[in-house]
Amino acid sequence: MNLISRWIILAGLAAARASSLNLAAAPRTEVSLNAGWRFHFGETPGAEAAGFDASAWSTVSTPHTWNALDGQDGVKSSAAGPANIMKGGDYKRGSSWYRRTIASDPAWAGRQVYLQFDAANRRADVFLNGQFIGTHLGGHARFRFDVTRALKRDGDNVLAVKVNNEDNGIAPHSGDFTFFGGLYRDVSLLVTDPIQVETMDSASPGVYLAQSNVTTERADVAARVKLANHEAQPADVSVRVAVIDAGGRLVSEQTATAALVAGGTGEVTLPLTITSPHLWNGRADPYRYTAQVEVSAGGVVHDRVEQPLGLRFFRVDPNEGFFLNGHYLDLHGASRHQDRLDKGWAIGAADEREDMDLICEMGCTSVRVAHYQQSQTWYRLADERGIALWAEIPFVDEAAPTEVFFNNVLQQMRELIRQNYNHPAIFFWGCGNETFDLGMGFAEGVAKNGPVQERQIQALHALARAEDPTRLTTYASFHSESDVHLALPGQPPVDLKGEPQRWYTDVTAFNKYYGWYYGEPEDNAEFFDSLHRRNPAQRIGVSEYGAGGAITQHEAANYGGEGYKRTPMEGMRRVAFAKQHPEEYQAYYHEGAWKVLSARPYVWGKFIWNMFDFASDGRDEGDQPGRNDKGLVTFDRKTRKDAFYFYKASWSTEPVLYITSRRFVDRTEATTTVKIYSNAPEVELFVNDRSLGKQTGTDKIFRWPNVTLAPGENKIRAVAGTLADQCRWRLMAPAH
Repeated sequence: MNLISRWIILAGLAAARASSLNLAAAPRTEVSLNAGWRFHFGETPGAEAAGFDASAWSTVSTPHTWNALDGQDGVKSSAAGPANIMKGGDYKRGSSWYRRTIASDPAWAGRQVYLQFDAANRRADVFLNGQFIGTHLGGHARFRFDVTRALKRDGDNVLAVKVNNEDNGIAPHSGDFTFFGGLYRDVSLLVTDPIQVETMDSASPGVYLAQSNVTTERADVAARVKLANHEAQPADVSVRVAVIDAGGRLVSEQTATAALVAGGTGEVTLPLTITSPHLWNGRADPYRYTAQVEVSAGGVVHDRVEQPLGLRFFRVDPNEGFFLNGHYLDLHGASRHQDRLDKGWAIGAADEREDMDLICEMGCTSVRVAHYQQSQTWYRLADERGIALWAEIPFVDEAAPTEVFFNNVLQQMRELIRQNYNHPAIFFWGCGNETFDLGMGFAEGVAKNGPVQERQIQALHALARAEDPTRLTTYASFHSESDVHLALPGQPPVDLKGEPQRWYTDVTAFNKYYGWYYGEPEDNAEFFDSLHRRNPAQRIGVSEYGAGGAITQHEAANYGGEGYKRTPMEGMRRVAFAKQHPEEYQAYYHEGAWKVLSARPYVWGKFIWNMFDFASDGRDEGDQPGRNDKGLVTFDRKTRKDAFYFYKASWSTEPVLYITSRRFVDRTEATTTVKIYSNAPEVELFVNDRSLGKQTGTDKIFRWPNVTLAPGENKIRAVAGTLADQCRWRLMAPAH
């Protein structure tokens, strides 16, 4: 059958179906509310009233944050140091107001209308036409409010939103990153039929596609569909779920019926089988089906929802690591904060795509989505690119001993799972990061393993397993049974014993900074091997490892080269909060850390901290106050640091040839080492057009020691087959 004949048959089938089931109206419509807001920072009595005059306020569009600049500029009023790391700097915290009008639309007659906020940090109080609609607590999840009755059906409606980013008793209580306030993701109206796939189920799609018995021969999917009837009379509904492959072909379908009472809800579960499934196979082949869900009554389609379906199976072995679809897959990548220079969290789809492009360029197979729920765009991009995800909530650092905090953390986990259940890229739900009890202090809290955070982690694990038994829970720990290197400057070492919260989750990972805060990069070997020996049944990963790197700070030290020996003072200079973070040292750190981690497949996941520099307004280190510079790419995404190219050469299949220390232009020492990263088998170096010979690399690293630079400009050029790279260094006359 040729393509034209097939198209005619498919078109005929579609027309026949359309004739048997009429479409009452567009089943659901989303109307953007991003434009035309008035904004004012500060408490403003009466700002919720419909007649309030906001004409003097500034005009903004969402996504928007009021901390785009002051959230990244660092501490202004106190000295830098470890005591400030949890204080959050001096950026504006408090209440702000957003107001705009919504013109009514005759097409909304007889329809359900919902306000949809893709995120508001941290508390949002919503008013429509002066009427209080509701409050949402939590800075990272989507939330909705039903405004069907509050909405005027003729004329303009006035929407007012009060947003507060203060510490209001919910998670996160503290953290080493800026909490940008505002309506920092999209705002919209969702318009649906009264008979619908449930919209108010934690702002989820209302459809849950649970996979089981997935093999290359068949896959079983239980499609659970939540339903709602907002009509004043009962409704007998029919629910059809169809699985469509990437070529538009129907591969499985089922239909079920449900009787919904007036104003009631219900759900149906439809079993589907896909034979000879095309599996979602990470970056090698991120194949996706589409699940189409239709709800009809009386021969009319009232609602339609589509969700991605990526069929895959996986396991984590305590000795052999992560397996996807029966084959070992090394999960290596980085953590990702979502903020950007001069934008904070108020980023757009193009920013998200650029971030994912950089992650894929480096050769990552996985990303830890830290430390909070990120946008639907981000999870969708991971689905499309085949990036395996660890998704988590902002249960970071301190756990408050209140029921408000406890229940809010559970709410944020429930929202994360329900809103993202169907993304095939997600494999792990993160239940916490470096947690300790509020009031115990950082190091003291580590030692005592307070009961508040332990109770929270256990509850989060139980909730995640109940909500989604198809995935694994995980936790990012900074503890160990024998690690005595966690003391902050001026405090005694912490000798940790026991630490049961490590093992509350299905798998566990550790934040280890050997070679940065303490020890040497190669110390990772003893830590992980010893931990593995003592706990052979536990599945162990590394959730964070990294070092600062400032692209304006450089040193001529031959890190890792012949004759190099690191001194104790050198280590002390490079603890957190120091003012010198040479780019060369960051690269050396990652060379050593990856050499250890890459040789240990039992380490199920290996996540660099961090993919991008990010705002931490309480920090003052490296060359930028208010910045955590452990990223492999700069905050503005314009510069890939040397360490980026080390990983690209190690992980990517794209040909790489890169001369390191290229930004260290002005030099005072004539004798230096030239270091090159490449995945080519052999590299030749030219200095001032004179060949210094060819080298074969070890672990993608090529070195030429004792290279003599000429006074003035020096041309450094590398060649590997058809690849070439070059830079220029300048030997300066010694200062007198």
